[in-house]
Amino acid sequence: MSFQLKFKVEDVIAPEIPGPFTTILVKQGDKKIPLFLADTAFIDISHFGRFMGYDKPIDFKLTVKDVETARKLKKSLEDKDKVKKHAQ
Repeated sequence: MSFQLKFKVEDVIAPEIPGPFTTILVKQGDKKIPLFLADTAFIDISHFGRFMGYDKPIDFKLTVKDVETARKLKKSLEDKDKVKKHAQ
């Protein structure tokens, strides 16, 4: 049994955490069809990259709170290094 599924890049959703046998979801009307893609199945690997969203900027999901916490941790580590140097 085989079938064709026609879709455009705009119809593709690459989930942040894919399922065990799902690489992308394709919107077809009000349904989302899960598909498993293998990069080796593409003649032009750049098409696979576009489906996966590799051409889009990376969102590290850092919030202001995360940045402030990182700064505090860095300062704390620097302070510990200063204490160690004075103790020697």
